[in-house]
Amino acid sequence: MANKKFTSIRNDFCLTLGNETEIQECGEDTQILSNGFSFTLIAALKDLPANATVDIIGAVLEISGTTQIKLKTGETKDRLNVTLGDDSGCSVPITVWGAIANKLSSMMRLGDIVAFKQCRVSEYQGKSLNASSDEKDFVTQVKHPRALLLQKWY
Repeated sequence: MANKKFTSIRNDFCLTLGNETEIQECGEDTQILSNGFSFTLIAALKDLPANATVDIIGAVLEISGTTQIKLKTGETKDRLNVTLGDDSGCSVPITVWGAIANKLSSMMRLGDIVAFKQCRVSEYQGKSLNASSDEKDFVTQVKHPRALLLQKWY
């Protein structure tokens, strides 16, 4: 059984690999979704507790320039603020950190439909999201039925 206290997975079960584990390649399964998103409507964020993890998709309504933030350790880290909106009539700011901030700021345009996986809900100045720092957790060319609906809505 998955210990929900120590993981953000939404499954009831998890796999644990050890030294005795053997991994074998299997054929392609076309039934498995490539991105595996489980999107939350932006309007539903108001009911979620801080530190909950969500997948979010929306139209880019606002992009701030990348800025550098000085950390308590004395180091600096790049930060990008993006505001997404969806057909629930709400919008949410998402903070993207590090090298991904620079990459996204050059890739995204207003009106683009983008998806973020594993965003952490924050309650700083109202509800906001912190994006995962893993490059695989954002998609700018979203191939999902929800993306088509949002493109028509926008």
